[in-house]
Amino acid sequence: DAVNHGIEVLGGNGAIESFSILPRLLRDNVVYENWEGAHNVLRAQVLRDCMKLGVHRGFFAVMKERLGSEDHTALDADLEALEATLQEPNEALRDLGFRRLADRMATWLMIGGLSPLPELAPALALSRRHLTELPIDEAYLQWVEALQR
Repeated sequence: DAVNHGIEVLGGNGAIESFSILPRLLRDNVVYENWEGAHNVLRAQVLRDCMKLGVHRGFFAVMKERLGSEDHTALDADLEALEATLQEPNEALRDLGFRRLADRMATWLMIGGLSPLPELAPALALSRRHLTELPIDEAYLQWVEALQR
């Protein structure tokens, strides 16, 4: 997004290789994502690493050090949920449960990066919204139905 915005700011010059490095960065960005694999492939690898190597324990330990005590309860709950998910014998349920937890782990990482910078408080507040679990109820179904029209 930042590279695209930079190209837009520079107008026609943003697309010219001799004027700016941005066109190469845009191409490289696409290659990097494709090189590492699709998101579901990466998520499956993280799940395997959590199951086999326990890498998630280090992640949560670092996040607890980095974030304030007000987040420790939520971090502990996510760690506990992840441990339970890793013990799930049904592979399909384990994969489905891990998807939500992987998204939460990514959100914790963003929060950890944004927290020390007071000038990024609005971005921090938006990131924290992703930790709020929305209820799946009638109102939720109405929103989904409206989006499907």
